[in-house]
Amino acid sequence: MPIDDRRLDEGVQYFNSGKYREAHEVWEGLWLALTPSPEKDLLKGLIMAAAALHHYKRKEYAGTFKLVARCSEILQGVKRISANIDVETLRGDLALFVEEVKSSREISEEEFPRIKGRE
Repeated sequence: MPIDDRRLDEGVQYFNSGKYREAHEVWEGLWLALTPSPEKDLLKGLIMAAAALHHYKRKEYAGTFKLVARCSEILQGVKRISANIDVETLRGDLALFVEEVKSSREISEEEFPRIKGRE
């Protein structure tokens, strides 16, 4: 079953506007409907990214670190997807975000990672 691009994009819009719980809910519905595939792994990684940033906003830093690490691990294996998502840039942005968090610097929501399309 192919991924529903409209719903995927809806989740991206939520994510990029800081509505991580809403993005998580949209993507989880898609994820549950898919059979094992790179797209399913992509969704799992996106769900974890949304959860990580939600944890950060709640000042639950241990959860943030764990989820970003797991998300990065999952997204590293995502290759040849049909979705227009720049997975490598997202992974890099999440890694930079975690380094900033570890430096104890307060990060504004304008600096949070955003999902970009492939060029």
